Amino acid sequence: MTRPRWVAGVGLAVWLFGTGVLVGTIAERLRFDHRRSAVLARYETMLRERNVQLMRLERLTALGKDARP
Repeated sequence: MTRPRWVAGVGLAVWLFGTGVLVGTIAERLRFDHRRSAVLARYETMLRERNVQLMRLERLTALGKDARP
């Protein structure tokens, strides 16, 4: 095998390896983001519900009413 062919073969192998790593990283990131968004949506819903309850208690306290149910 001549030297230019060898260099071209090594260059092609490096390029293919780099492309494979890049595509694999992007695919894994997309998969992770999909799972993460589902978890964050549940967390944000629970957080919003908790904040509504806390604001209700603050409002009742500011009005001087008993906050106990």
